Amino acid sequence: AAMDVYRGHGEKLTGDGPMAYKDCRDFSSLLQSGDRLEFKVGDVQAGTFSVSDLPNNDAVLLLVIHRHDTSSTAVSFESHVF
Repeated sequence: AAMDVYRGHGEKLTGDGPMAYKDCRDFSSLLQSGDRLEFKVGDVQAGTFSVSDLPNNDAVLLLVIHRHDTSSTAVSFESHVF
């Protein structure tokens, strides 16, 4: 199912349409410590990624969301900062 990404409760990062399965997108939103990225399928919350710490210099965050297991709708995240 297609998924939308929000920064906080209001800023929709996927403004041009939801992301399909295996889709990859670049978002140029400046993140701050404490920010939350919310992932939704339609109106249903799929998961939330919380930004806890940031490097002192400009960096790029690679964030991958995937199913936690096959028996639930729970999600997990993999992240790396470049």
